Amino acid sequence: MINPLGLIATVLIYEFALWLKRQKQFKFINANVFTGVILILILYFLKIDYTKYNESACFLTLLLGPATIALGYPLSENIDLLTKNKRAIYTGFAVGILTALLTSYFIGKVFHSDWQIITSLMPKSVTTPIALEISKAIG
Repeated sequence: MINPLGLIATVLIYEFALWLKRQKQFKFINANVFTGVILILILYFLKIDYTKYNESACFLTLLLGPATIALGYPLSENIDLLTKNKRAIYTGFAVGILTALLTSYFIGKVFHSDWQIITSLMPKSVTTPIALEISKAIG
């Protein structure tokens, strides 16, 4: 049986981050970034192997696919607005993708990273489920 502590810890830290964000002095906190940083620190200082953590929290990764698909519903409800602004949307996509690819490439080069690391950084501009599949495909 899989130990659910990683899943529980992730959800609790995320809820804590949301609570912090609701406090007047912490409006600037991004709950996703906060959760990631705290989890990394916990794993590092408690010497918990990431694969062990991921075994217990993999359920959250499995939910990313359906969540991404669910984002399509509001888009379909506003198809007329999207069609009217398609030139701006496509331009934004192209500029964003090009910027993300070039940024990943140059950061990798600046830090003298292997080509394999650079190519695994490049899909970061897409949604997490798609990025996971791209990273698996390119090694």
